[in-house]
Amino acid sequence: MKGKQLKDLNLLDDFLFNAVISDAEYGEKFARYLLETILGKHLKKITIQTQKIYYPRFPEEHGIRMDAYIEEENAELSGGVIYDIEPDQRVAGKTSLPQRARYYHVLNGSKLLKSNDDYKELHQTYVIFITPYDPFGKGLMLYTVRNGCIEEPSITYDDGAVTLFLYTKGKRVTGSAELEKLLNYMEHTNLQNAVDNNLKEIQKMVDAVKENREAKRADMKFHELINWEREEAREEGHREGLEAGLKEGREKGLSEGRAEGRAEGRAEGRAEGRAEGRAEGHAEGHAEGLSEGKIIGMIEIMRDDGKNDEEILTRLVNKYGIVREKAEVYIR
Repeated sequence: MKGKQLKDLNLLDDFLFNAVISDAEYGEKFARYLLETILGKHLKKITIQTQKIYYPRFPEEHGIRMDAYIEEENAELSGGVIYDIEPDQRVAGKTSLPQRARYYHVLNGSKLLKSNDDYKELHQTYVIFITPYDPFGKGLMLYTVRNGCIEEPSITYDDGAVTLFLYTKGKRVTGSAELEKLLNYMEHTNLQNAVDNNLKEIQKMVDAVKENREAKRADMKFHELINWEREEAREEGHREGLEAGLKEGREKGLSEGRAEGRAEGRAEGRAEGRAEGRAEGHAEGHAEGLSEGKIIGMIEIMRDDGKNDEEILTRLVNKYGIVREKAEVYIR
């Protein structure tokens, strides 16, 4: 929204969307038309709460702020229905939309049951994203996501959680022509795109809200909030970048250290191997250099000195490096 003034905003901008849907005179009418067009059905009594915040229970947890939280009383459903509408223009957050939707469903559900309530009392929940970018790259205007069974898709698995992704420029395969016009109008909110009577009524609401003095004052505060949030985001990004850099540095250092260690180990191993090889070669050469006659002569001398066969065998092996089996042959 950087650089935009109130008069230039469209209904995908958080501020204008929330200003219209929370308006005391127009809010309910706008919300009802929006949901009934998206869902293709009539809604019963609804109540609206904008910028609903779920505060984290602990400092390390992640809270959320919902753009529009709408509750429908529905006698056919024991728990009623919750609708969370989220216009979203942040293309950078595209890849995390499924996880964000899951988190919204979890928090919506966790706040609705009391300790003694049956699970059948749990509300149905709809999380609805409206985006000017294609969330899944298939070019569709409407993507409807429900849980199901992979092995047997025909199984009805109705856990009450539905996620809708609406792409303002997508091709209409499902959804109505009226919804297609509404999505285009939300991205390009002006009289020229208000192509039917319902959208002309919405345009009147938008014009009235934009001329409202309270909305103008709130717009100024909203810009201050945006600047503050942007500054916080930069600081958070800096912290995350620093942590990532330290982690990458540690990993690179470990990798280089291991490589250097392996190289030094190989060099030391080769040196030790050469030394051992020289020692063994010397011993073998010494042993081979002794003539058979000399060995027999030494054995006779040792016998004359009163040495027994085991003592002679030990001396031949330890002092002269003769293989034990070979020495035993000479002694015999």
